[in-house]
Amino acid sequence: MLAENLENWAKRERQEGRQEGERIGVRKGEQIGVRKGRQETARNLLKLGVLSDTQIAQVTGLDARSDPSPARGGPALRIEPTAR
Repeated sequence: MLAENLENWAKRERQEGRQEGERIGVRKGEQIGVRKGRQETARNLLKLGVLSDTQIAQVTGLDARSDPSPARGGPALRIEPTAR
């Protein structure tokens, strides 16, 4: 009886651990997907050349470096997410 209860408890704990690990993995995967989507959007907007780097950074939530980019006449856009 005690061994059976202990075994059932261990099974539940393992199952809860797996479920928590899966939730964490899904959350991280979603964050990576959002970041990659923003980066791709920024690249596409840069190719169009219609918006400034600062405007693209505002739209996508990415970081615009403060050093001017000679090629574009303004701040260079880093294709990395800002810390929020």
